[in-house]
Amino acid sequence: MTDGPTSRSPSPGGPLTAADLGGDGFTDMVVGAPGEDIGSARDVGLQTVVWGGAGGLATATTVGQGREETRAGDFDGDGHPDLATAYQMRYGPFTRSGAAARTGPLVDLDVRVYAMEAGDVDGDGTTDLVVSTGPWDSDDGGTIPPPRLRLLKGTGNGLAVGPFIAYPDTVSADSVALGDIDADGRPDAVFGRSTAAGGGLVGVVRGTANGFAARATLIGQNTRGVPGAGESGDRFGTDVSVGDITEDGYADVVTGVPGEDLAGRTDAGTFAVLRGGSTGLSGTRVQVFSQNTAGVPGTAENGDRFGSRTALVGGHVAVSAPEENSGSGAVWVFPGTASGVTATRSVSCGPRTLAAPVSGARFGAAFHR
Repeated sequence: MTDGPTSRSPSPGGPLTAADLGGDGFTDMVVGAPGEDIGSARDVGLQTVVWGGAGGLATATTVGQGREETRAGDFDGDGHPDLATAYQMRYGPFTRSGAAARTGPLVDLDVRVYAMEAGDVDGDGTTDLVVSTGPWDSDDGGTIPPPRLRLLKGTGNGLAVGPFIAYPDTVSADSVALGDIDADGRPDAVFGRSTAAGGGLVGVVRGTANGFAARATLIGQNTRGVPGAGESGDRFGTDVSVGDITEDGYADVVTGVPGEDLAGRTDAGTFAVLRGGSTGLSGTRVQVFSQNTAGVPGTAENGDRFGSRTALVGGHVAVSAPEENSGSGAVWVFPGTASGVTATRSVSCGPRTLAAPVSGARFGAAFHR
């Protein structure tokens, strides 16, 4: 499989984003429902805010239509959280009816957004957005050029189009995360190219005093020191997430490998942990886990796609397999230690744990970003 335009298909349950949209000190949750029908139009999608309060999440309000992912941040620097989607900006403050102070296009640029992550990459106090973006159509009616990473810079008027990021290396990035991999005080851009030749790649573009570096470090299963071998369809680089697992000051990277075949099982899936350090990301000290790893609950089966979604929360790694048990889905949580992730005391849960519908639930199809 070679690099090409990709899209992270919306899934039941939809993307999740948390922010204090009401300005009352309680965190609210933005929940996507990409399969929602509007009138006779199918799969238009809805985005709903479930408002937080003293009693937890309670009342809900629809804030807009759309199937795309949402990211929260103060993109115009006015002190109020805003919501960015692939097509639209909704600027806060928000009312309890879901109305934004103002709305507008994401940027003045007619492009398709495949993935995005929010963060203050230049330290000016205003949230920026790193996106994987490309044209809707080719200029000559031929092949559509693949997307690449680009910076959308937060300003007093909202997001403004910035430069491409490491243009030669970020082609067909389909997941994005931000974190300080080398502990130099500047955010680095981490991305996955799960459809890259050789089974997929993870890349990191280091942040510098003059912006992002011109080239990225690329790591795959064929990189020296990385366990396994890169094969077409492995999808190494799926849903990258970043955080300091070992609490050594360096952010680490977790990536899913949901297409990995294992012990004769097709698409059983694994996930990999790549350690950050003073020289950035490398193929050394990489850990790989599957449902067949000692101490991990469950057993690798055909089509589980373990590692389809990843997250780093409070020194713990969460991964999911939405296709587990014929599409019921499941989520696993692994503790982090000073030496890396451990399967010891890892736990799993499925929809039944939360008294949710089981059949076809695809539990774990989306994690909070």
